[in-house]
Amino acid sequence: MSIALAVLAFSAVLFAWFCLFKVIPDSLMAMFRFRLGKQRDELAVEIHNGAFSNREPAEQVVQDIDGFIELAPQISPLHIGLMRVSEVGIPEPEGEHIRLGELLPEERERLEARMRKIQQLLADHALLETPSGWLTLLIAVPVALVVVLFRRLSDRAYAGTLVGGLRRRFSEGASELACREHLV
Repeated sequence: MSIALAVLAFSAVLFAWFCLFKVIPDSLMAMFRFRLGKQRDELAVEIHNGAFSNREPAEQVVQDIDGFIELAPQISPLHIGLMRVSEVGIPEPEGEHIRLGELLPEERERLEARMRKIQQLLADHALLETPSGWLTLLIAVPVALVVVLFRRLSDRAYAGTLVGGLRRRFSEGASELACREHLV
């Protein structure tokens, strides 16, 4: 009986591990690719309908989205961090930027809004939909909370000594005007 229970417990742990690190990330990856594909298709329809006076910047955004869809498995904080470290000291290639200045102002705003939405999708995917993103948040959020807490405590301690010093001066007979000058 105990062997069967041990096998069952091991199977349950293995199943949970498989779901957590294979099934759920793969499902989230498929949803991410779907959301990117939807953005790409909507932009392609706008281009086809003549919504842009100069199609080149919008077509470049469509190509970038296609690249993000293809590289979706590599979009994680770990891969992005390694890529950034490997690029140190390498100059950025010329002509890689999307030339939004060639568009009319309303077209530029519409394309910038689309690009912001795509950037938000990428950030959400990297941090919320990948195991390394989960680990990053698991470490970064408590560290950020501790830093904020220490800053708040040190600010209060400084403010407390400032107020205490002013109270002592005022109670020792200093004029109210002198205290006001000290604050300024």
